[in-house]
Amino acid sequence: MSSTTTAAFPVSPTGENIAERHPNEADAGRDSRPREPEIYPKVEPYAHGMLDVGGGNHVYWEQCGNPDGKPAT
Repeated sequence: MSSTTTAAFPVSPTGENIAERHPNEADAGRDSRPREPEIYPKVEPYAHGMLDVGGGNHVYWEQCGNPDGKPAT
């Protein structure tokens, strides 16, 4: 009796977890371009919530950036 194992994530022929790779590394063997730098730093929202817009619908909202800064949308 033989058994087979299936992975819950995409695996390359070498057994590497492809899901953990940076998107620009997906074709590293065919494309030797360096990764693009991040333009903006990652930020966490300081406020968030769900806005009831009627009809049983809600819109997710969040506020990020400098809480004392000028508001922008």
